[in-house]
Amino acid sequence: MKLVNIVLCLMLCAGIALAQGEKSTPVSKEQASKTALDMVKSGVVQNAELKMDNGKQAWAVDIAADNKVQRVWVDAHSGKIIRTELRPAATDTSEKSMDRAEKVAVKEIPGEVVKRSLGTAKKQATFQFLIKGKRGQLMKVDVSKKTYKVLSVTPAALEGTPRDSTK
Repeated sequence: MKLVNIVLCLMLCAGIALAQGEKSTPVSKEQASKTALDMVKSGVVQNAELKMDNGKQAWAVDIAADNKVQRVWVDAHSGKIIRTELRPAATDTSEKSMDRAEKVAVKEIPGEVVKRSLGTAKKQATFQFLIKGKRGQLMKVDVSKKTYKVLSVTPAALEGTPRDSTK
């Protein structure tokens, strides 16, 4: 029982030390953000987190500019840039945009959304929805990614399910 208490005490102390790690680094979050921004030259700091990088504490600073996100790793002790990574920024296919388009589609065809995807209709990029209507009919609704307006509504069938031609 004493051994368990000792182990728990050590774990608690290690957790407290880890939680205070940000305070004990010579380079602050603000300093790391400024260093990263100076290196990238333009953009907006989206996020800065203290992380471990190859066994060393480092600030991972994300800077958004020109539809891309540049992650700059700054050593938390020396303030020197360790490396950078380029990532694409979130696009209009984000969950929020898809949710907005879904509301438009469900307003057009009230019912349950069975499937959501991206596609094209009338030579435009679209959000596509398969909606099971209140009377059981399955409809495909295309909503423009640009205008969020319904471009087309057509009868549909789920993949692997034949269309009911008797109705």
